[in-house]
Amino acid sequence: MIAMILAGQISRYAIGMNSKFGSLACSANRGDAIPDHGAFWFARALLTSLVLMTATSGANGAAPVIGGCPIFPANSIWNVPVDTLPVHGNSANFVASIGINAGLHLDFGSGLYQGRPMGIPFTTVPAGQPMVPITFDVADESDPGPYPIPPNIPIEGGAAFPSGDRHGIVIDRGTCKLYEVGVLNQSPAYPAAPASWTGYSGAVWDLNSHALRPATWTSADAAGLPILPGLIRYDEVAAGEIAHAVRFTAQVTRRAFDWPARHYASSNTSSNVPAMGARFRLKASVSEVRMPPLSATAITILRALKKYGMMLADNGSNWYISGATDDRWNNDELHELDFIRGSDFEAVDVSSLMVNVNSGQAAVGPLTVTGTIAGPAAAIGGVTFCGGAGATCSTSDASGNYSCSVPYGFSGRLYPRKTDTIFAPALTLASVTANASVTGVTARQPVTCALDADNNGSVGSVTDGLLMLRWMLGMTGNAATAGALGLSAQRIVAADIANHLTAQKLDIDGDSSVDAATDGVLLLRALLGISGNAVIANAVSPCATRTTWASIRAHLASTCSLTVAP
Repeated sequence: MIAMILAGQISRYAIGMNSKFGSLACSANRGDAIPDHGAFWFARALLTSLVLMTATSGANGAAPVIGGCPIFPANSIWNVPVDTLPVHGNSANFVASIGINAGLHLDFGSGLYQGRPMGIPFTTVPAGQPMVPITFDVADESDPGPYPIPPNIPIEGGAAFPSGDRHGIVIDRGTCKLYEVGVLNQSPAYPAAPASWTGYSGAVWDLNSHALRPATWTSADAAGLPILPGLIRYDEVAAGEIAHAVRFTAQVTRRAFDWPARHYASSNTSSNVPAMGARFRLKASVSEVRMPPLSATAITILRALKKYGMMLADNGSNWYISGATDDRWNNDELHELDFIRGSDFEAVDVSSLMVNVNSGQAAVGPLTVTGTIAGPAAAIGGVTFCGGAGATCSTSDASGNYSCSVPYGFSGRLYPRKTDTIFAPALTLASVTANASVTGVTARQPVTCALDADNNGSVGSVTDGLLMLRWMLGMTGNAATAGALGLSAQRIVAADIANHLTAQKLDIDGDSSVDAATDGVLLLRALLGISGNAVIANAVSPCATRTTWASIRAHLASTCSLTVAP
């Protein structure tokens, strides 16, 4: 909606829906002449959306995301690289037991094989998806129903075929819970509409948690592991990176399970056979330079097998790796990796990553982020930092140097703070998975708070308020001034207005930054005559030092000479 309004693509009907609020905008600006009725309607609609909007923050880590849900935390054992970990002491025997000369096989693709879809499908459902009854053959090792299984859930091998593993996988986007079932069947039988379901086993996973299955419990996989995080998905390959381990199978496994697995399915006790959960990776020496050249798809998969490796998850064909069913796969590109043999793999010792045998959390991080704040000497030293769960920062030295310790996969905003100082641009970090250095943050110390942006002698919401808001949003040129200048405006060029506003104390909530979603909204609400808690609702940053209407009102009066409603 906001993007449409900024582009000027809003109907009079949409504006009319906000007419009650629009009357506030009109009545709050009796001292400001509006040069054009069309511009006024445009401005009023823009103000309506922005004054009522709430401040939001991103929370995506390094973890893969499906349907808005992380596929386990960024520091889950599934999501951390293993390319620098030591080779397992029994790697050679493990590889030999699976097959030195056996070839890698990508057990997924587009189209049909023997009349059945290839790969393991999954689906997502919205919040409130009806829960349906389900019972399990292995009830004592299954999470009881009901499950949010949609009537048309895609089933591995095809719903019409009764044989096979018949995995069914569902993500509930409302709760970010993962439901996985092995040998999923409906009652009455397909193709009738299902009334209930049965499965061999079922498992429910909290995708925001490191929790594992109880020890010795199976899941929809023999290793007691989730299936979804190990599937290669078309979208991630098309984006150029698979940032997680890959599920694979072997014909012979040991009667044991290694962290993070929780279950075995074998009577073989040989120490030269890998246990469920064993991690393997493609050797770094395997070249991606081939004739003819490998496709981007093949290279992306090859690199993931080196960096994140594979996790032994089930009994099955040797060196078979799993992917999601998707008709967009190019099967010829997938077959480009047929040259890889078992001898190209090595087992990895991941024991150093284990925090707790009952948790999937990997011992990675914390990581260090360093930077230097630019600006006048008086502004860059003694800067403290706020924000970012799990992040701690040093106070900057006299040269503006600082250091922060952040958790692995950290994403979020850190707020540099110092009295009467504004820092820009925002110090926002995304998916930190290695030590890093950041640049670009500059400090300034404005000395005035003149809100008359267009210099027409008065301060109004649909002129100065709109100009300030557009500037905070980064708009420039005609887009920054269109329909927002009073008839008697003396400052009419966008660059001149930007220079003026840059020199003003527009940090209304006192977090040492100037943001449209907080300071901009606070200013607009005050200019529109709103008062009390309605001004600050959802418009104060988590690192604000002025968090009440009384403190903000006092600041506007003393610093900006703006008298507003009590």
